[in-house]
Amino acid sequence: MLLFRKELNRLNVIRFTQQNNASGTSRGTIYDTEDTVVKDLIVNGNPAMIFLHKNGLDTLTWKLRDLILEITGKLTEEEITKMANSIN
Repeated sequence: MLLFRKELNRLNVIRFTQQNNASGTSRGTIYDTEDTVVKDLIVNGNPAMIFLHKNGLDTLTWKLRDLILEITGKLTEEEITKMANSIN
């Protein structure tokens, strides 16, 4: 697993992770259904899911080749999607 952490200030961190999924490992996500909106998106032609939490800490996850990629941070949906689309 690769982890990249960018601290914008003491309260705002962007976390990017990638995990090898070459063996087809399954993966699930646990979230509070009352405080989270989940949307299906397309990132660089690949299915993606964005989890928009009421506290503003959102997560976008998608597969690219044999990797599972994830960006988490206090970003707008547009910002996090733009970041994801810049990764190929």
